[in-house]
Amino acid sequence: MVEAGMSQRQMATQIGVTQKTIQKWLRDQHLRSKGRSGLAPSFTDEQFRSAWDKANNWTHLARLLTAEQDSATTPSLGTLKRAAEKFDLDAPWEATGEEQMCQQLTPQRDLSSAAVFLAAAWYTMHGARISFTEGARYDFIADLDGNLLRVQVKSSTFRVGTGWSVTLAPARYNPSAKLGPNGRRSSAPYTSDEIDEMFVVTADNKMYRIEVNSLPKGKKANFPGRFQKCEVIFPQPDSSAW
Repeated sequence: MVEAGMSQRQMATQIGVTQKTIQKWLRDQHLRSKGRSGLAPSFTDEQFRSAWDKANNWTHLARLLTAEQDSATTPSLGTLKRAAEKFDLDAPWEATGEEQMCQQLTPQRDLSSAAVFLAAAWYTMHGARISFTEGARYDFIADLDGNLLRVQVKSSTFRVGTGWSVTLAPARYNPSAKLGPNGRRSSAPYTSDEIDEMFVVTADNKMYRIEVNSLPKGKKANFPGRFQKCEVIFPQPDSSAW
């Protein structure tokens, strides 16, 4: 309300505050009528809680909400934090102090991508120099004191009984080969003309090193099984270099 005796500047200031208050009230009423939170104007409370349970950081949360709304407008960090405060939620990805120093990553279980690096690390720990390749039948060459080993890496997360099923034979491109019932071309084991060793990593974090001529003729094999004796572990660092 504008009081009598106010200067023009005071009247303008008072009117401006009143207009802002009215605009905010009208906006909040509109959002509530749409089932939306006044603190998070671009998404519903239900959408926010659902996205919160799936997100692993603030950016991921914003992307989930944007996709949920099928909108090109991404919620700001301030909007997300205010919405979190409304529900009294603590962001699990915001560690501080000693917790931040020891913060853990969420496992993605992409063993097929990680296996080749685990294998390369094992050979490196044994003094090998690693050369990665593209388009070859092997994943990398391990140079052990001049002995060049062509290494093919395989991995498995497919449980069979108490072990793991590993596909050893790749499908070979052969235009004249007939397609099988599954729509794929025939496959055959690796030969000594293609690789020297196979390194297998299974989902229980165990590793196996197998000479190519010791591989079975079939397409698949169960690990550890007969390959128990081929299991390897990372060696201790050479203490003489400390």
